[in-house]
Amino acid sequence: MKKPFMEHLQELNNRILFSFTLVGIVAIFVYNQYSFFGDILLEPLINAGYDDSNIFALTIYEGFQVKLQNTFWISIIITFPLILLILGYFVKPALEIRTFLEMEPKFVKVPIEIMDTVIKVLDFFAGFFGNMTDAAEFGKIGRYYAAESMLVMDEKTGEYKADETPSYGTDTLRDFFKKVSVEGLAGQELGDQAVFK
Repeated sequence: MKKPFMEHLQELNNRILFSFTLVGIVAIFVYNQYSFFGDILLEPLINAGYDDSNIFALTIYEGFQVKLQNTFWISIIITFPLILLILGYFVKPALEIRTFLEMEPKFVKVPIEIMDTVIKVLDFFAGFFGNMTDAAEFGKIGRYYAAESMLVMDEKTGEYKADETPSYGTDTLRDFFKKVSVEGLAGQELGDQAVFK
């Protein structure tokens, strides 16, 4: 459902406030029932050989501080699945494929001369900085794919035919792996194009 940006922001704000309120309510419950949750937290220590006399606070405030921290984290753990659902339902529409399919494509038309200018600038700097050579070459490749048609051209009419252009090849990944398992990777060397040399 399409909404203005401010409405989305308000909805997100409401969901975050609701999540904080939920954590606060659960925190009050956990604080009131702290002895129950404290026993659960202490059980692994007691099973490991500690007893109640070994677990103590060094200052008057430390026990209270630990109690508040434990209350907070226990509340977060208890409410985490609900918070995930609350915030997840906000994000879910943006992740649905039909949202993208219903959107109108937006294109920005840029004159091809801009790419030519960028390539010339990169070529100029490549003369001074060797690491700019690859950037200039990538610019040329990008310009080629931006300007040249990828469609099959009819030799007789000189027109491009979209319906005669294959949209995919015939090789499959499975066939490639079968071939590699028998013949190895001979002929697949990348040379200068290898990422790791």
